[in-house]
Amino acid sequence: MQKELYQIERSEVSLNISEGAVTEVRRKHIVRSGCRVYDGGKLGISGVFGEPDEATWQAAQRALTAGLSHPEPLGALVRSRETGVMPEERELLEQSEALLAHLREECPGFVFSNKIVALSERVRLENDLGRRLDDRQSGSFLNLVVKDEASPNVFDTGIGWTSRGNAAVDGLEAARRSLRAYRNEVPMPKEKLPVLFAGSFLSGKLEGLLDVQKLESGASLFSGKMGEKLFSGALTLQVDRRPESWLPFFDAEGSVLEGDTLPLIENGVLVRGAADRAQAARYGCMATAAAGGAYDAAPCRSASEGCLRIAQTHSYAELLGDRSFILIDVASGGDMTPAGDFATPVQTAYLCRDGLPVGRLPEFSFRGSVFDLLGGGFLGRTDGGPLGGDGWTLLEGTIDA
Repeated sequence: MQKELYQIERSEVSLNISEGAVTEVRRKHIVRSGCRVYDGGKLGISGVFGEPDEATWQAAQRALTAGLSHPEPLGALVRSRETGVMPEERELLEQSEALLAHLREECPGFVFSNKIVALSERVRLENDLGRRLDDRQSGSFLNLVVKDEASPNVFDTGIGWTSRGNAAVDGLEAARRSLRAYRNEVPMPKEKLPVLFAGSFLSGKLEGLLDVQKLESGASLFSGKMGEKLFSGALTLQVDRRPESWLPFFDAEGSVLEGDTLPLIENGVLVRGAADRAQAARYGCMATAAAGGAYDAAPCRSASEGCLRIAQTHSYAELLGDRSFILIDVASGGDMTPAGDFATPVQTAYLCRDGLPVGRLPEFSFRGSVFDLLGGGFLGRTDGGPLGGDGWTLLEGTIDA
């Protein structure tokens, strides 16, 4: 019988924003502990808020009678990682109030709401076999909902920024750019322009299709295509647990990766599916450190926390330079068909020249086959963008204005 502790400790200071001002400060410190007991290929789990005691471990041992099958825990490995700094409450509050004051003065006619948050999250996994994994991620994020006072909409755009320091300081210039461009309405260009999406665009849609169980059972669009080149040779889609992913370097099973990354699609070629340890044993493949789950639940692939990212191909200057492009700010309601055809309405987008937004475009729809968008239409992924963020993906597709 082996014991394993999986613990998540989160500290947070949240500033509630209403009518463009800080109206409330909330503080949280929560520890969630999951006690796992392994015996003969079975797993028993019991969870508790705070530190576990003997009663928690006894409850996990009794849970073995449920007969939940799971591989035995992983063996000895000691590793820790700490990334970023959580801003002090006073600094966060002062800088956030200064940010809001700048925006009210420089960009009148907008109403700001939602929150600005500083946080630190520590995830630990320790077991009887000598595995000691410890990851702490700290920083802050700015997430403002923006409404144009003259608009009938509930909201019209947003301001988002994530920082390893103080997002209220780091995100000010991007907020200015966004709001100034919003006020300048421009027509849709007649020439075809590439479209810039925040983050690893479509990676969330592809994550389910790349699950090894779906691939092997014929339930995925990519079933039977292992080893085939499906997309652009510039595209690598990988499990990514580096610091910039804001994920622990290990998954909920304690699996780790060399270099904290592992490609599923490499240079356009489908090379493997995402698998937890049970799936790896069942299908004869490798576990990909892509298992997720709540602190008091059995870790599994279906509960993964979204760990796929498109690998960077260019720097910001190399990818965008002085070219014109369309930057997608708000695109809500998109979906992909079983055949891989993707479409999304775009509520807010900006025309960009010389790498910066210059005006707001009319609403439109963006569409294309996933094979085209990430094939000939994939122009690259950069490390930054005109409105900040941890990466942007540039694509060519069809715009229906």
